[in-house]
Amino acid sequence: YQGAGMAKHVDPEKLVSISDVAADYEYHPSYLTRMAAEGKLTAWFVGKSWITTRENIEAYIRKKRPRGRPKKKK
Repeated sequence: YQGAGMAKHVDPEKLVSISDVAADYEYHPSYLTRMAAEGKLTAWFVGKSWITTRENIEAYIRKKRPRGRPKKKK
């Protein structure tokens, strides 16, 4: 988990709760929370909530493997 030292360059106005924005990206909050806990999504544990930025979620989506089965080659 990456909550020990929040990056100093993160604008506090850009911070969002994972549970509040998960649906905007068509993910379940528990999935994004697990990715944050495993260190795959840059996020911080504050109080009882995981927080991150939309940019961090979008970066995670760009670098992860596509969902579903791979298409068969012809």
